[in-house]
Amino acid sequence: MSKLFQPESRAILFLNKVADLMLLNLVWLVGCLGIITIGTSTTALYKCLFLMSTGNLAYPFRSFWSYFRNEWKQSTLLWVPMLVTLVFLSVDFYAIFLAKLFKGITWKICFFIVLCVVVPMMLYVFPLQAKFQNSQRQTLKNACLLAIIHFPKSLVIAIVTFAPLFLWLLVPDVFFHTLVLVLFLGRSVPAYWSCHLFKTIFERYMAPEELEKQNAG
Repeated sequence: MSKLFQPESRAILFLNKVADLMLLNLVWLVGCLGIITIGTSTTALYKCLFLMSTGNLAYPFRSFWSYFRNEWKQSTLLWVPMLVTLVFLSVDFYAIFLAKLFKGITWKICFFIVLCVVVPMMLYVFPLQAKFQNSQRQTLKNACLLAIIHFPKSLVIAIVTFAPLFLWLLVPDVFFHTLVLVLFLGRSVPAYWSCHLFKTIFERYMAPEELEKQNAG
């Protein structure tokens, strides 16, 4: 029984990781309050989670805000066109499905095709920004290419990322029962799980020396 509470026991390590994920989820939410800072906050979150996945994240709170300050400019430049695109898609959704201004199955099919390409692409942008140093245009280009080339994994990442939303849409009655859990772990846990998939994808395009350097932390 005493081994269970030793600092290096699996139970303690697991609880420490859960605590770190809860902390990162909360600071990510705080970082998103400005709306325009959602991109910066997401990049900082992924930087911390990539480090956590290799066991090199010692100070989650301090690391997050350090990355947040450093990534402000580039991540904002990436986020603004994405925000405009999301607004445009939201207007399209309202016009096609709610207001029914555009009738016919063709409009619906086109909307879902665009959605299946754009959303996975957006999910790659900030992990790429967190992992590599590229220009805004190159990051967006790489995100688009990777989302298409690795579409099965991209689809899995999208499902995992939006799992809480899917749950609320399919079973509305669980909203209030799961709200606290989502507030504390709803973004960090899916992102942490997705990091492992992103790593397997990114490593295919990294030089051996670069891969060795990043694995070493």
